[in-house]
Amino acid sequence: MICYYFAVTTTQELAEHELLQNGFIDLYTIQEGSKLFIGGFHVKTITPPSQNVSFLSNPTNDWENQAALFSPSMKDGLIQISLKDYISNIQLFDSTTTNLSLIPGQAFGDLSHETTKLMFKLFTPDICNKTVVDIGCGSGILSLAAKALGAKNVIGIDIDPEAINLSQKNALQNDLKVQYFEKIPEDIYYQGDVAFLLNMLPHEQSEVFKAYPKLQNMSADWIISGILEEKLDEYLSNCLLKTCNPEIHSLHPWCALKLSQNL
Repeated sequence: MICYYFAVTTTQELAEHELLQNGFIDLYTIQEGSKLFIGGFHVKTITPPSQNVSFLSNPTNDWENQAALFSPSMKDGLIQISLKDYISNIQLFDSTTTNLSLIPGQAFGDLSHETTKLMFKLFTPDICNKTVVDIGCGSGILSLAAKALGAKNVIGIDIDPEAINLSQKNALQNDLKVQYFEKIPEDIYYQGDVAFLLNMLPHEQSEVFKAYPKLQNMSADWIISGILEEKLDEYLSNCLLKTCNPEIHSLHPWCALKLSQNL
């Protein structure tokens, strides 16, 4: 799934209609003064429409230059992340390091998007006592952060071999022991004290639960992002996890939640 950004050049209604007609999904808007921007996702790289929008970003294979444009801090060819900037109570974690260096790549996850920042907001010190499973690990940013913060065992999952390869390189880059797989290991279902990280759009989350139905029948903690604020009620009403009173954080136009499923 590829994220695109547009500036509206006519009206919001016409712009959204044009994007939807061209196969974009999960559209969201950002208002900055008098300017209106639209974000949207597409399943492949395409030439975007231009009648009612102005194209702001383009998928590319030049990941270093792309990261320099959109990532919060690039230095010496690496994305430099200080976890202290995103986790306010970091001193309460059993952290081995507070800095990560990521190699720019196609896989999603470099803190240039609000959904990843929201995931960090919901990290709490109890992660140090758990096995953490990052589903859809992308660049490995969340799984590496969990390990750096003291999680006893961390696993990253991604169906994209390129994401697995990049995550493994980033683990070596940061000297952090994280295992990466294309499928969830079977023994996870029989472990206690497991926390799942899921930073995906809702329709992608649904595919995860279809592929791994056992996830709905185990006691575990979940940190979930990728939900639009305007669709939160709909998301909660359709949630497959058996829980109540989730902790919710928002960073417009996105929100994330932390919940515990106790069976």
